[in-house]
This record gives sequence, C-alpha cells and structure tokens, in this order.
Amino acid sequence: MKTKLLAVVLLVVGWGCSGAYDSPEMKVRYQPPHGTRLLEEQPGPPRVARFSSGLEIRSVNAQPPAIEEGKLEALLAQVSPGIKGDIINARMGTLDAGRVVRWSIKEAEGRTLIYYLPRTDRYLVLSLSAPDSRFATLESQFELSLATLKIRD
Repeated sequence: MKTKLLAVVLLVVGWGCSGAYDSPEMKVRYQPPHGTRLLEEQPGPPRVARFSSGLEIRSVNAQPPAIEEGKLEALLAQVSPGIKGDIINARMGTLDAGRVVRWSIKEAEGRTLIYYLPRTDRYLVLSLSAPDSRFATLESQFELSLATLKIRD
C-alpha cells in the first residue's frame, strides 16, 4: 500500500513539474499554467518564447521605458507595439518578480492581457491572447502562474 501511495505522489509531483520553462538565455524560470507547453523559442532580438494557449514571453535587451502614472497608454505602445484594440484597464502593481504594469485589452477577435516587468538593463513582456469564450479561465490560470516566475539578472 505504501509503495502504491509513494508511486502516486511521485507521479503527481513529476507531472506537475514537467512543464517548467527554464531559459538561461532569457534568464527566466517559470511554471506555465497546467496544460500549457512551449511551442517555440526564437533567438530574436527580442528573444521570444511562445506557448500553447496564447501565452508569450518576450525579453528585450534595451533600457526599459519608465513607468509613469498617467502615461500607461504610451508605455503600452512602446513595450508592445502592434497591439490593436481598446484598453479595458491599465494599472501598476508588484509581483514577487518585481514592479509591473498590467493592461487588459479588448480586440476584435478576443482579449489580451499584458504584463510589463522592467529590469535593470532589459525588460520582459508577458502576454496572453485568447478568444472571449476562453479568456476568463485562461486569465485566472495565467495570473496564478505568475507567482512561479523567477528572473535571474
């Protein structure tokens, strides 16, 4: 009985950790939401990791644009050019990984959630894009997974 229980525990622990993304090039370790897998990593610049479920991580090796209250729309245009749609909300905050700005955007085909994380000499942009019908569930899973984001600078 104990052997079966140990085997189940090891299987669950191993299964839960199997999808971890660890990139020395991006200096990031992250456990994406369950069922999300890495599709591709492009060397850039900027370096981009694309995952299933519409998740993307970009590492930009450039001086990070400043975060200024009242200028978050202009900041979005700098850190995520090409985003088309209406900003539903924009706010500043913090994660374990550091200071962030979060935007929620309504686009023609769905919604996009963007997090901007400035570092000393680079910045990260994490985004999730999905159709409206799936967005709420994916958004919750994505935001919970951000607690696992570890950045090595």
